[in-house]
Amino acid sequence: MKNNKGISLVSLIFTIIVIIILASIVIYYGYTQNINKATFSRIYNEMQEITTAVQERHAAHRINGSSYPYIGTKLTDESAITINGIKYGNGYYLVSQKQLSDELGVSNVTREYVVNYETGEIVSKEPIYMEEKVVYTIQQLIENELNGELLTKSGEYDEEKGVNKPILTEGMVPVKYSSGKWIVTTEDDTEWYDYSADVDQWANVMLLDDLELQGMTNEQVRESNIEELKNKVVSTEGSMFVWIPRYTYKEVGGSYEIVYSRLTTDYVTDGYIKNPAFYFGEYTGAETDMSSNSGYKAGGKELMGIWVSKYSAGYAN
Repeated sequence: MKNNKGISLVSLIFTIIVIIILASIVIYYGYTQNINKATFSRIYNEMQEITTAVQERHAAHRINGSSYPYIGTKLTDESAITINGIKYGNGYYLVSQKQLSDELGVSNVTREYVVNYETGEIVSKEPIYMEEKVVYTIQQLIENELNGELLTKSGEYDEEKGVNKPILTEGMVPVKYSSGKWIVTTEDDTEWYDYSADVDQWANVMLLDDLELQGMTNEQVRESNIEELKNKVVSTEGSMFVWIPRYTYKEVGGSYEIVYSRLTTDYVTDGYIKNPAFYFGEYTGAETDMSSNSGYKAGGKELMGIWVSKYSAGYAN
């Protein structure tokens, strides 16, 4: 007679453990990818809004501390929170999503933050997954993006208009002003921007935070692609940014003359000097030799241009 044996208990337990591990890997991979796609522009905007709110609360607190108290749970060295191996104690506050929204006026907050009102530093309490890296601060977020996809999209020069092309990332909607209205356009629209002196039309974008178009809610706008939005009139503006192409400059008779750069090739003769804004890294302050890279710390990134907020930041009480 054949001796039929069933699977042993040890083998069964081992099999279950392997399945759990594999399932965890799949869930983790899917989670990190979803976070990555959700992504740079949304998280960056959130962290930028919080940074501005923290800085403005500090300024208001210095004027009237009782009316504008620091928000959040005050941390001490004894009650310090450790994030990514760094302890945050004296001088820091743990601020909840509700406090950020209700008391600091920041919309659509997705996580808690540790903040320092005096320095303006903010740190996400939870990790932010971007591809294979984990980041916690806005500086790490930008560095990771600059080392990844953003740089691969940045090396384009507009031969016709003589400037570095605007670099769009997820969540940015190109817009142009026409007949007294903002209208959605696309990045290949020849009328989107023209930096020549006789035209001086800069590239503008709106973000998806509050953007609504005629006949479309913000949710409908978010679910549409740019071709579906093209030529539609803006009814509620999103946050606006303007593209500043890389340039060098010199002062002449109380005004400034500029020469736009070709990618990172700067015109630095005839008294023209670099603008530190287009170098992502530490500037050492070598004012006497800004025509070369000697004023910049090694390891930074040369930027093709920068997006700058079109309007002054407001303050929500």
